Amino acid sequence: MTSNVNNMPRAVLPARRRAALAVIACLFAPIIGLAGDEAAPLDDAFYAGLLSREPIQRDAYFETFTGKLFTGKGVVRSVEKIRRYDRDFRIIAEDNRENLKIRYYIFTGRERFARRLRPGAELAFEGILMLSTPFTLEKDAWILDILLSGD
Repeated sequence: MTSNVNNMPRAVLPARRRAALAVIACLFAPIIGLAGDEAAPLDDAFYAGLLSREPIQRDAYFETFTGKLFTGKGVVRSVEKIRRYDRDFRIIAEDNRENLKIRYYIFTGRERFARRLRPGAELAFEGILMLSTPFTLEKDAWILDILLSGD
């Protein structure tokens, strides 16, 4: 028995389309950091995705990743004792890329860790993206609040 798409009841086609879209979403979810607890990197591919959008759409891009686990790197600029997200220290690190400036506000409760960091040192981190704030009208510079994992 052969089936012809044109002879199928109309209710079956949307169900098949939904199933196909679900399979496609599952295939791409690990790439964009939506599957499981695996941390997605804040890397060239992530920021290329940001820059490929019109400036007005960049807020929505970050909103889709709020609350997700990420890994990243930046150069430490300072460490301050500022309480936010139930953490006592804020590490300010920067990642300057072509056409894009990112400032990370990384929050930790580990005083010993925070006190060891020195300005100019490279910091690799893993944490949850809590908030993203553009700090230019062109939306080519952002502050990302990161809650450091392991606290």
